[in-house]
Amino acid sequence: MPTTDENNAVKIRVSITIDEEEPIELLAMERGELQAGNLGFSLAEAKSLLANGQKTLVDAQAAMHVQAQQCEICGDPLRRKGRGTIVARTLFGKMSVDSPRFYRCACSVIGASSRASFSPLAELLPERTLPELQYLQVKWAASMSYGLTLEILRDVFPIGDALGKEGVRNNVARVARRLEAELRDEPAAAVQNPPVVEAPPPTALLMIGIDGGYVRGRAGDGGKDGCFEVIVGKSVPVEGDAKCFGFVQRIEEKPKRRLRDVLDAQGYQEHQPIVFLSDGADTVRNLQRDMSPNAEHILDWFHITMRITVMSNSIAGLEKGRMRKASSKLSDLLESVKWNTWHGKVDRALERAEELWGKLTTPFTATLRGKVRKLRAKLEEFIGYIDANRAFIPNYGKRYRTGKPISTSFAESTVDQIISRRFVKKQQMRWTDQGCQNVLQIRTRVINDELRPAVQRWHPTAQIAA
Repeated sequence: MPTTDENNAVKIRVSITIDEEEPIELLAMERGELQAGNLGFSLAEAKSLLANGQKTLVDAQAAMHVQAQQCEICGDPLRRKGRGTIVARTLFGKMSVDSPRFYRCACSVIGASSRASFSPLAELLPERTLPELQYLQVKWAASMSYGLTLEILRDVFPIGDALGKEGVRNNVARVARRLEAELRDEPAAAVQNPPVVEAPPPTALLMIGIDGGYVRGRAGDGGKDGCFEVIVGKSVPVEGDAKCFGFVQRIEEKPKRRLRDVLDAQGYQEHQPIVFLSDGADTVRNLQRDMSPNAEHILDWFHITMRITVMSNSIAGLEKGRMRKASSKLSDLLESVKWNTWHGKVDRALERAEELWGKLTTPFTATLRGKVRKLRAKLEEFIGYIDANRAFIPNYGKRYRTGKPISTSFAESTVDQIISRRFVKKQQMRWTDQGCQNVLQIRTRVINDELRPAVQRWHPTAQIAA
């Protein structure tokens, strides 16, 4: 209770009483004349109160647990072997807790391999890090560097030296492994010609956008310019919340299982229509193949028009001197390529693209030769891209007019949300495949609001704040 003295100073003493023992003082403080800087508790005082209260409560709970040890069969108290301590890392400090060892009762020792003695607290706390602290560690580490995560935890909570960056990394790996262990086996391939049965009425459309990005790898990891590919995607139902997923392509063992778990979490049914929108890369196409007999696979219009826009800008750069008239004809041809592709006329679009390429093989002035060479390389890549994905190019114009999806703009934002903000942009860290995979699994669970329910499921008695 707060009291005041003749000097109008406020004095507060906070204590805790366990059973009928003497009160243990947790905090004593005094406040004089009110100032802007002394209103209420300071962060240091709050940390001290929480740390002292936590230590007292942990010691009392541990002592009670130790005193209650008895044989599960005969009920006799267990005989102590010796003293010991364990470390328990909590949100409010790293606690050194008395953890004596006990001999097992003779009637409970089964087999020669059974240990003759044990520590009840060590068995109760095998990870030594309490669930709530572990949850906040991995949640924040999914959005910022391990070092910054540690700094924020130390600024807000009285954890002291309970954690280091390596400890945060280890907890991220531990939680990721537990999430991975919950994945089931890869689903069997969908039946392409299922038997004719009375199907339930069609349900709402699911739209899935899949894309890839690159993360900087450590030296010697290979890949594109020292990078490796990460596949990310988002499943967007007509009703309900969207969910995302991600994985490191070259080490992922269950990519279809991961996608299927996302769909199952959204109430997916076998007869439900799905539209897959992707950039047409082999790694992405392999993921979506055979996922559903009612799936429709569309090449993302964004990735087509992006290539056309780059070539259009290159042609615009040729409009100098005597190239002005020629570049105008090139622009008309490129516009024809775009129009035919937009209307699903792939063969005609490729013919016009080949015609455009032919006009780029004629001699040019020395000043323009380099620009033309680059444009020709871009056009060759475009022709190969369209030809390889011709089966996934619909009549975009018709789909657009009927309100059907033609672009994965939402998947592009997913790449930024999952990959860029944590792994690229101003992040200078270089990743191992497994380190990136671990953070990806936690980051997608955080975005999907699935991490806290998972930790709560593993530790039903823990109180994990939302």
